[in-house]
Amino acid sequence: MIDLADTIPTRLPDQMRIASKDALRRAADPLNRMDDNPCIGQEWLVVASVLWSSAATLDKRLSTLFGGERE
Repeated sequence: MIDLADTIPTRLPDQMRIASKDALRRAADPLNRMDDNPCIGQEWLVVASVLWSSAATLDKRLSTLFGGERE
């Protein structure tokens, strides 16, 4: 879950990257391989990839919107 309660829009990409890293950690967790779903690790990798890609896209859009590079 991504907690967006105290997040301003320009910090959303960073929150998405944090969630992506969490998904990668879950993908590498050996306990997830013991789940009934043998593909759970790959599913977490997909989640991580989508979040990271979305963060990059949002970074570009925010940069264009505000007319400058984000730090």
